[in-house]
Amino acid sequence: MYQFNDELKSGTTYHIVDWLDTWHPKPKKYAKYLRKTPMNKWPAEVQTAAFVAVLDGHDKNIRWYGKSHFAGGRWTC
Repeated sequence: MYQFNDELKSGTTYHIVDWLDTWHPKPKKYAKYLRKTPMNKWPAEVQTAAFVAVLDGHDKNIRWYGKSHFAGGRWTC
């Protein structure tokens, strides 16, 4: 559903572990599995959670602070 390069996909799994912990019995193990799995094979809700996590970026006080990750060709993400 979303276009992530491998580095962004992998890094995002670390940022969604707290969310995974709200419903998955082994969130860290599941995150490790996600890193090995092509993102288009992830469940839709996990793909969306990853997308929102990246959009939120590292500054939770500014909405969609991480949107530059999806700015296009001049960015590496």
